Amino acid sequence: SATATEVVVKDGSTVIWRGHLAAHHHLTDIPFPTPLQSTANTALNVACITTGTQTYINAQGYKAP
Repeated sequence: SATATEVVVKDGSTVIWRGHLAAHHHLTDIPFPTPLQSTANTALNVACITTGTQTYINAQGYKAP
């Protein structure tokens, strides 16, 4: 997209990560050196704050003991 966007990852409605994606930037992954922690039985949501972008998200994770 020709528009930069701000992206948030939410645990339900609580923002647990916020980042910026530059315009015309092809990003393949966003590594998290410290894994994001979410609450059990709560939706993991991702939202683009800026409108007018075409953004696809694929999340992977694991369940800690």
